[in-house]
Amino acid sequence: MKLSLSFWWALAGCAVLMGDVFFAGVSMAALPPLSDAEMKESADVVVTGQVISEYHRIVPLDGGQGMTDRQWILVVQVESVRKGEAKVGQLMYLHGWNPQSRPDGFTGAGGHRWVPAPGQRGLFYLKKSTRGYLSILDPNGASTLPEQPSKTP
Repeated sequence: MKLSLSFWWALAGCAVLMGDVFFAGVSMAALPPLSDAEMKESADVVVTGQVISEYHRIVPLDGGQGMTDRQWILVVQVESVRKGEAKVGQLMYLHGWNPQSRPDGFTGAGGHRWVPAPGQRGLFYLKKSTRGYLSILDPNGASTLPEQPSKTP
């Protein structure tokens, strides 16, 4: 059976279209967790500290479809400095985000997977932006630390 040239062009077009769909999904997938070594290497600043407060806002995204992000800032009092420029006792303002609303079936970046809440202690791997902001590394640049034992005389 001999197939026409138009059949082969149609088949090639379908293959290109399927490749675009496949690779678009791959390029928009959520980031895998960073290893400890990757976080240490990528971070400009690494600190431990207690979260004093959190401020957030809901921001609509360009492109519509009702998508919004929850952008937040954690105010953290530094307890120790493991890398970079920071001082014990200093208040740092750490930026991050999470998707707030997405359409059903959406795949894409997932923001920060988890961050300590106000009153909790944490370990933070931070990247300094070109504008000087400190952002927690995506997606897992923050983790909870155990409470410090109280100092009793």
